[in-house]
Amino acid sequence: RFLPLLLAPAPPSPSMMPTGYRPKSVLITGGAGFIASNVTILLVNKHPETKFIVLDKLDYCANLKNLAPVKRFKNFEFVKGDIMSA
Repeated sequence: RFLPLLLAPAPPSPSMMPTGYRPKSVLITGGAGFIASNVTILLVNKHPETKFIVLDKLDYCANLKNLAPVKRFKNFEFVKGDIMSA
């Protein structure tokens, strides 16, 4: 006997998104970690018209050096903080 597989809903297709939508700013939490820092670097370079704000508490697995390639970009800002302290 097999149990039914529960799947998460699929993300909306591009045809369902509003045309011409461009966010003015994007918040990335945990952005100084390995994976998120690489995503941040890619997005900052690919979308210069969008402001990217990284919020990270810089604990054991995060390093601000991971974001060095974009630290001087005008569309990038780093904020040291904990999302749980809000």
